[in-house]
Amino acid sequence: MPSIAIANAAARHPLRRMLPPPPPLVLPKGEPMGDRQLFLLTFCAGFLAFYGFLL
Repeated sequence: MPSIAIANAAARHPLRRMLPPPPPLVLPKGEPMGDRQLFLLTFCAGFLAFYGFLL
């Protein structure tokens, strides 16, 4: 049974090998969510879930 995933990078399509490598993924380092923002987010989510159950 042939393997679906090919581990050899040289076995990929020739046109894909001509493309430049993708840029590295850099995640932004933001501030953590404050207490007020977290409270408002959970309050709104709970309100929407409760209102959704009523409909």
